[in-house]
Amino acid sequence: MQDFYHPQYQVVALVAFGPKAASFRAHPIEWQQLQAQAAGVRFYQYEIDADAHDGDYKRAYGAAIQQLVQDTGISCLVTGDIDYVGSMTTNFITEVCEKHVPWCGVELPLWQQDREELLREMLSPEVDLDIRYTCVKSPHFDASWIGRRLDQHAVDEMRSKSQGGLDLSGENGEYHTMVVNGPMYRCGKGDGLAFDAVQPHELEQQRGQPSDQRWFVCDLERTILRQR
Repeated sequence: MQDFYHPQYQVVALVAFGPKAASFRAHPIEWQQLQAQAAGVRFYQYEIDADAHDGDYKRAYGAAIQQLVQDTGISCLVTGDIDYVGSMTTNFITEVCEKHVPWCGVELPLWQQDREELLREMLSPEVDLDIRYTCVKSPHFDASWIGRRLDQHAVDEMRSKSQGGLDLSGENGEYHTMVVNGPMYRCGKGDGLAFDAVQPHELEQQRGQPSDQRWFVCDLERTILRQR
């Protein structure tokens, strides 16, 4: 969203799509709501119910986007996707909108940017973002990274791990982050967000989790994110 503030567009909402009973452990819904409040925009959440669309996940996603368009009047979706996921050869959201919601455009401001260049831009003093790790996976990361700030020291450490297959931007799911403060948060409620306490929690036997891989997230009972 920060990269997409442009005079041509008006950002009006932050939206989360997910399957029924999704836990959103990397990006808790309550925290996304705080982000929206801090940015001065509405927050919307939509359930993706493939069973209601004959098992067609993409059609279910399209139905949710149609509802979003109806609820908000938007003409364009913006995502932070950087590259193709796994063996996919198309961008998922773009494909869904082209097929099921052709009247809603899709913008990908970060698409296929050089990882080093992207991180350099995100960490520049002019952009002034406070970005925190909220989900990390072994073998590249351990629990000590949870709540840590994504800064140049972190990038240097990740760069040393990239020889082992780590995508510096975590586009293969190696890590997830949340922006807790930045310029876009100074036009809404409060003056950004801040962690009062951060405690890691290890997830076990999650869907898609390899048996030899460890996943860590924030312990939501002992981690406090608040408005400044």
